[in-house]
Amino acid sequence: MRASSGGAGPDGCAAISRASSTPVSATFCSRGSTRSTRRGCGSRGRARPSNEPSNTRAEDAAGWSSPLFDNPRVGRKISLRDALSSDPAPLRAPPAWTNSELGTVNGVSVLHAGSGKLDGRWHRQTSDEFLIVLEGELIVEFDAGPLAAGPGEAILIAAGERHRAAVHADCLLLSVEGVGMERTDG
Repeated sequence: MRASSGGAGPDGCAAISRASSTPVSATFCSRGSTRSTRRGCGSRGRARPSNEPSNTRAEDAAGWSSPLFDNPRVGRKISLRDALSSDPAPLRAPPAWTNSELGTVNGVSVLHAGSGKLDGRWHRQTSDEFLIVLEGELIVEFDAGPLAAGPGEAILIAAGERHRAAVHADCLLLSVEGVGMERTDG
């Protein structure tokens, strides 16, 4: 089972899906929203100009924040390689596994998951997790069997799904997960 990219549509959105007996898909919009594949980005994905004030406190709480930007309300391009290499944890992490938050958007954290040794324990988590392999290989073992992903591929782990992960040396990942996600032994 491998993740595949459906390419960008006329609305600037790209679909990423996983083939399985239970279809799972998510679409990431260039205008900053996620949506199901049945709807367009619409106004929910509209980027607010930097000079337009926030209308509600909830919108501020659900907005984009990042330790990389002084003003997270202004659109910016970042180099992942530069962002990761400037992190206190080096791009190629030491033997212990490290996660460093790159930013959050609408209650979702984007983390740099550095390479290193994992403890290999079976666990579950309280939110979905989307692991994108930038370099190296990731193997996630589920009760139904293992999935392997290489550069440019991703593995989606559903909330509550029992799994364990293994990485080879020089594996570099981005992890997208719910803010405050908790892991429990399982």
